Amino acid sequence: MKKSVAAIVEYQVRSAHAAEFPQIIRDKWLYQEQAGYIVPGARLARLERDVPVYMEVFSWADSEAIERAHQDAAMLAVWDRLDDVTEGGRWEGIRIENGEWV
Repeated sequence: MKKSVAAIVEYQVRSAHAAEFPQIIRDKWLYQEQAGYIVPGARLARLERDVPVYMEVFSWADSEAIERAHQDAAMLAVWDRLDDVTEGGRWEGIRIENGEWV
């Protein structure tokens, strides 16, 4: 049986990039889906705070997809773009495998 691997990631978006951030995330999802890294159905929610804060929820296709994504130059470029528009840089987020926090 394949392991399901869910992820929850928080992004604090720099104010100057608030308008473009949702499109960057949609482009990320499109690439990840086409590459077979994530399953369709990713979601993004904006939290009402003083600064733009978003929560991204998605599921990796499997554990191997995570490894492949982290070695893919195009995927790394997408994550670099996210680093450019968010505070604090890249953050791994929370992983849940088969219903358990890891």
